[in-house]
Amino acid sequence: MAYGFLPIGVMLATAFLIPIASLKSDRHAKHVATAGMILSLILTATMVPEIFSSGRLVFQIEGWPAPFGISIVLDTLSITLVFLSILVSLLVVVFSYKYVKERRTKYYSLISLSLVGTLGMLVAGDLFNMFVYLEVLSVSSYALVAFNKDRPAIESGIKYLIIGSLGTSLVLLGISFLYGLTGSLNLADVSIKLLSVPGAAAGLAIGLIISGMAVKAGLMPFHAWLPDSYQSSPSPISAIFSGVTANAGIYAIMRIGFISLMSHQALLGLLLFFGLLSMVAGAFLALVQSNLKRLLGYSSISQMGYIAMSIALGTPFGVSAGMLHMINQAFIKGLLFLSTAFIVYRTKTDNIYEISGNFRFHPVVAYSFLIGSLSLVGVPLFNGFVSKWMIYMATLEVSPVLTVISLMVTVITLAYILKAFYLIFLGNAKPDPDAGILPLSMKIPIIILSAIIVAMGIFPELSIKLSVMMFSDLDRFAYIGDVLK
Repeated sequence: MAYGFLPIGVMLATAFLIPIASLKSDRHAKHVATAGMILSLILTATMVPEIFSSGRLVFQIEGWPAPFGISIVLDTLSITLVFLSILVSLLVVVFSYKYVKERRTKYYSLISLSLVGTLGMLVAGDLFNMFVYLEVLSVSSYALVAFNKDRPAIESGIKYLIIGSLGTSLVLLGISFLYGLTGSLNLADVSIKLLSVPGAAAGLAIGLIISGMAVKAGLMPFHAWLPDSYQSSPSPISAIFSGVTANAGIYAIMRIGFISLMSHQALLGLLLFFGLLSMVAGAFLALVQSNLKRLLGYSSISQMGYIAMSIALGTPFGVSAGMLHMINQAFIKGLLFLSTAFIVYRTKTDNIYEISGNFRFHPVVAYSFLIGSLSLVGVPLFNGFVSKWMIYMATLEVSPVLTVISLMVTVITLAYILKAFYLIFLGNAKPDPDAGILPLSMKIPIIILSAIIVAMGIFPELSIKLSVMMFSDLDRFAYIGDVLK
């Protein structure tokens, strides 16, 4: 019973232990956060072999059977995203050792709490607990956005708070409708009882939940909070928002949608609309940005659009492609945002044109940013190529028009990322070893992410196989049988 819940418990304990360990000095906060995440990563890794060999693991808290008790559900889909979320958060924490110099206790506690919310959303087997963990993630995210306490950060935090509250209100309203229709909150039980519910009523309830979760995923037209939040929050935090938080929102859309009623064409159409709008508009808006963090923020919206569009195709190949792109984007955006964090750390500005005249060339950062950029575009030998090629093939099966749109957006992606790379690293930047010293705690996460991106691009078989296994876990009948047995 406890194993499925331990990583969450560890991170919750970590969030509360950090202030205690920091009573004499807040320098200890980073060590407690790092230890908690490493332990959580190890606990998660110990469950992977059993899930891969035996299939889905279901834990009923305190022995109460579903649908009456709280269910913790672990399968290939959820455990992969759990492992990914902890790994990216751990790399962000290590990178932050030298980056964050004030209020470290609050910083690392909030990161730990945001991870608690993310992990809870990924393993919850019922709508109520998924909503509770969504709130934990949201509240900690609001505080992280406003962490710098300057005027832009506070304004961005308030904007995120307002829009995020509207999003969670939509989720709560949808959950309330589902409970009124089915008398249950357990996902497996809801899935069965929806079979006898009028399609329009069930579609409305699920549609509200999908719309609310789209806020967390950063999909248009619910994106207004995202560019300001990415710009105003501490730069390493943007890697968590893009690579962890957004994935939690997409996961919730997939899990609730496919387990409940994703076969409903109206819901697939809604998600397809969100995806296409995000993919195209996000790319065009990124193209006109002069702020590097806003550029990457709009780029994240565009890439989330790719994922949503691919999932909305509803085909096994399309959903698998979207899942793989979700994994790849966590590493790609993690690398790009951490590289950007070092650039901002050195130049004290995130304006691309100001960076161009002040940044002193550092090879590790330059090549890492280049690797992330090439992968973002979808150049062969990088992981982004694998998932984008799968998306192109999946759209071609359904509609060549979608393939043309996807390729067009890729061309725009190439344009804005080349502009950023040229101005930052090839413009006025000059080699200066003394000014470009990269602390080891910043260098290690960047190198690890670069290595993962290259390895997944050169040897894509494992990641493709993993995405197919993740898709199989969306089968509603298998899910129902495993949870309610």
